[in-house]
Amino acid sequence: ILDAGGTVRKDRVRLGKRKPNPGGFKLLRKEAHWTAAFLGVDIFARAQRVDSGPTADDEAFHEIYKLSGVAYVALASPHLTNATVERLTTLPLLSTLALNGVKFNPELLARLSEQCPDLDSFFFTQENTTADYLRHLPARRAIQNLILNGKACNDESVRQLGTVGPIKTLVIADASITDQGLEHLASQPSLQALFLNDLSAGANGLSMLGEMPELQMLDLRN
Repeated sequence: ILDAGGTVRKDRVRLGKRKPNPGGFKLLRKEAHWTAAFLGVDIFARAQRVDSGPTADDEAFHEIYKLSGVAYVALASPHLTNATVERLTTLPLLSTLALNGVKFNPELLARLSEQCPDLDSFFFTQENTTADYLRHLPARRAIQNLILNGKACNDESVRQLGTVGPIKTLVIADASITDQGLEHLASQPSLQALFLNDLSAGANGLSMLGEMPELQMLDLRN
């Protein structure tokens, strides 16, 4: 484990800033030589996951294309912009994208889906759960996992899910969804697993979920 503004494991890299170290790839360039020479670990070739620290900015992701084996990217810094999301298109194996409060042009999600053919799992929190973002999820291939967490996820967010590719597993937690939103969910013909946590919808909306043809698992945990 290397922890000096960013954290490096054999399969995971964390990018961010922690004073007095600059973090990001400036740190990685320095430490990559050390790990290769003394530990026999090539972090650029081995890393499979990248997490942004809460203070990471676009500079931290300037050379993310060097992490060509990365399949999982989690962005959780308000300082990240369109530039970082654009750079994710250089990751050929990207399959999972987690966003927590990252503000960028939602249309970039559609471009990511085109450039990253394996991208089929999305974990979105807070403002990234709004309809403006969700309408740009892949429309022509299955979404294996979709997690939406936060009050910004509402009935309109759920309605937009009807315009994207078939969803297999959906988790919605702590959202502002009413019976109307559950009615939209009930129209998802391909949904196999549905987890609804801490919702305020009533019994009428929940009863509609029993009519979903492919649903195999329903979790209504509070």
